[in-house]
Amino acid sequence: MSSKTTWPRTVRFDNAAVKVTKTINGAGNPRFRIIYRDTDGRRVFESATDEDKALARAKQQAEILSTHGARVAEATPEQIAEIIRLGDLLQPFNVTLSAGVQALAGWLKTHHNLESLSASIQGIKNSVVIEHRSVAEAVEEIIKAKEENGACDAYVGDLRRRYRKFAASFACEVSSVTGPMVQQWLDALDGSNHDYMKHRGLLSVFFNFCKKRGYCAANLAEETDSRKFTHAEAQVYTADEFKKLLNAFPMRSLAGYCIAGFAGLRIAEIARLCWQDVNLPERHIIVSAGIAKTSSRRVVPISDNLAAWLEKAKPAGAQPGHKIWEVSENILTWEHDTVSEKAGVPWKNNAMRHSFCSYRLAVLRGDYVKTAFEAGNSPKMIQKHYQALVTEAQAKAWFEIMP
Repeated sequence: MSSKTTWPRTVRFDNAAVKVTKTINGAGNPRFRIIYRDTDGRRVFESATDEDKALARAKQQAEILSTHGARVAEATPEQIAEIIRLGDLLQPFNVTLSAGVQALAGWLKTHHNLESLSASIQGIKNSVVIEHRSVAEAVEEIIKAKEENGACDAYVGDLRRRYRKFAASFACEVSSVTGPMVQQWLDALDGSNHDYMKHRGLLSVFFNFCKKRGYCAANLAEETDSRKFTHAEAQVYTADEFKKLLNAFPMRSLAGYCIAGFAGLRIAEIARLCWQDVNLPERHIIVSAGIAKTSSRRVVPISDNLAAWLEKAKPAGAQPGHKIWEVSENILTWEHDTVSEKAGVPWKNNAMRHSFCSYRLAVLRGDYVKTAFEAGNSPKMIQKHYQALVTEAQAKAWFEIMP
């Protein structure tokens, strides 16, 4: 790694320059941004988590920009005039010359001639009525629709973050976006294949939404590449780790996390759960169809230790209609680092539900069907992800954690 420590840095190649900045996130990890202007003069931001990779990417882009600049210097006045004229033709549609050429090249790569493009355009005109909507407007429409349909806060928040990131890169109408443009955007994401497929799946939902309303003629996400990825092994807490976490949680959020670890409900399900759904005398939790992710009602037993924790955590005077969590999911997420530091236990994503599924399966001695019903999952998924992750002795210790 380079010994130079001053930030930001400027990586140069001939007459081209690319800027690299460094920040530290809340977890203390570095994040790097590569900043430059593309061939259309637009400011571009890329991100990376590794310094060497960020500087290498900046060097690569500087070389590309330098080569582009040399070719522009060699262009004749007639060629420059033609480029300007073509850019002017696309300007009323908020499409850059670069995006337009890439879209056309993508079509020719598949169909090999312009005659088929003309025929396709005519077919679209004859069969599809395109409504004028910018990508940003359509994004706000789908977010509002999901909220009105009762989607949980966590899901809507994830949509809002990912869709607005997409809209920020496409200052044009939905009907002007092309498959190659979407592919280029996905390829530029800084993340794993899992993250790539997550974005691709949500874009498929978005373009289906737009297609049904006449904002575009096709689901452009279906024209992009699929990528393979493997699921990481489920992470679980030990009994000692989870007790430390429970003792570190503030009382306002304790009950929900006890339900996650000892009854296996999803975080989004707990966020919709009320105290009237928790029947302590009869020792069960009713996860109604309106609460369950799968929209299928299920009844989850309350173990002896969960009952003890809930008796401790239930607010005095709590009414049946009061939520288990009266605070927002944003506040709960913000608590993670504080609780983790206080307990001295690393925070593991979704590990409470993973722990329940693993330990409950061990207690039930491999009964996939019963474990799956209680967890709101399929027996196949329980067998695939949780089989033999823990021992019966470890499971016994888990359900003996008491306040």
